[in-house]
Amino acid sequence: MTTGTRVERIAVRDVTKLFGAHRALRRVSMAASAGETIGIIGKNGAGKSTLLSILSTMMRPTLGTLEINGRPATAMLRSAIGLLSHKSLVYPALTCQENLEMFARLCGAPQERVTQLMERLALQNFFTDRPAGVLSRGQIQRLSLARALIGAPEVLLLDEPTSGLDRSATALFESLVKAHRESGKIAFVVSHDPQLIADLCTRIVLLELGEIQLETSARSAAQVSELLEGDVK
Repeated sequence: MTTGTRVERIAVRDVTKLFGAHRALRRVSMAASAGETIGIIGKNGAGKSTLLSILSTMMRPTLGTLEINGRPATAMLRSAIGLLSHKSLVYPALTCQENLEMFARLCGAPQERVTQLMERLALQNFFTDRPAGVLSRGQIQRLSLARALIGAPEVLLLDEPTSGLDRSATALFESLVKAHRESGKIAFVVSHDPQLIADLCTRIVLLELGEIQLETSARSAAQVSELLEGDVK
């Protein structure tokens, strides 16, 4: 991470986000500390992706603040954050290798980091000779995860991260997120998969129509399913 900042805590305080007359978030306050993985769940339109965009510093709240280590976050801290969103954010005309080398240069990561992620995410079979634009959905997702990890970020923001992944790739992804947490770093995971949330997360935040309805410690997959179905207990 090029900022040299260790992220011990990231928080949103009384965050509201408006898109014209539409209110995506209303007075959301939550925080995560080093070593936590927070699952953000809720139905479509609950505001989950908007919250991740604000946590990433790529979107500003209409009201409220984003804080890192107790201070207002700035774009200068963006290199501390790795984002995997619905958009792949990779360049389709470049190969996997060219994509990762470019992102490594942008965040000051060494070349060996590219090689390491290539091996860990099994990208080597199509790493150098195919443009990203011809890869499958699952391959693009693995490349997107590598891009999010390239700068060894302090905070990982993952929006439906296992979409398009097969079972073996999902298991690999889970091992990477668990290693991230065990190293004392922070992650936020948005997913409709109750098992993934139960397996990865230390805490769960339930959003409904842009507001936090529940914040609780990790639960079983069955209990997460009940929360997603609206049976809040």
